[in-house]
Amino acid sequence: AYTLEDGLRDFYLSMQERVRQEKVKALFGKLSMIEVKHQDRLFAEYEQISDSPLMSRAAFARKAEAQAMEGGLTSEEYLALYPTDFEVASEVISLAMGIEAQALDLYLRAADTSSRESTKQALRRIAEEERSHLKLLGELLDTLV
Repeated sequence: AYTLEDGLRDFYLSMQERVRQEKVKALFGKLSMIEVKHQDRLFAEYEQISDSPLMSRAAFARKAEAQAMEGGLTSEEYLALYPTDFEVASEVISLAMGIEAQALDLYLRAADTSSRESTKQALRRIAEEERSHLKLLGELLDTLV
């Protein structure tokens, strides 16, 4: 989840540089900052539930990155799989909505399988934020169509 948030942040920052419409740029900037807050929440949850000696945030990020590399995609790899015309805001927003839907699904599934109530609640809160991202993206799409 931590690495997913980093990937989402990277995606939004790279999209922000590529799109031209100011509304889309602004939303991608806002979403990239929210992904950092999600990472903060995930690290705080790790600190709460860890039975082993706590590692630094940097060490935690490195460990998460190493574990996720096998199945994770960079923004460029994702875009290679799903080519997007950056001149068409609706395509860029639709791509972002697909990514947010995957994140929502991940958090809901992780919450359902967690045995610790506080972890379930933290993951559900992040899932709800991902749902709100989908709503924001959908509203933006509606204004552009």
